Amino acid sequence: MSTPTWIDTRGAGIPPALRDRIRQAIQDVQACPDVQAVPPAEIPEDTTMAAGQAGAEDPRVLADAALDRLGRVLASSGDRGSALDLLAADALLTHACAVAARAGPEELAGFAESLLARIAGVVPEAGGARGNGPATAEDG
Repeated sequence: MSTPTWIDTRGAGIPPALRDRIRQAIQDVQACPDVQAVPPAEIPEDTTMAAGQAGAEDPRVLADAALDRLGRVLASSGDRGSALDLLAADALLTHACAVAARAGPEELAGFAESLLARIAGVVPEAGGARGNGPATAEDG
């Protein structure tokens, strides 16, 4: 698959290790379509390829790659080694929203709503397995 053009054209300030991690995240999703956290049908179809480009510029591919990396971070021990995956997830989600926004405000709103649902499916409830969520009255 092709290298994402946004990394090459706007990524001059991105550290090489992070640029490589972003590329790898996209390639992983493109090579293994079942990595997707939620079926693409839940993302508005008219959001797809809003920029008129295929593959890595599809906001669904970017979101899938981001959520895959976020899942890896959450499954990790939380050490510094997962920092690049977290930064890659952030960059990929940000760019997915930027690509979706090119289709218009309504499309962006629908895409963002679907992302929230997808993120909720990846991120455990606050205070989950590691118990590092905010304290609540139930914590006693």
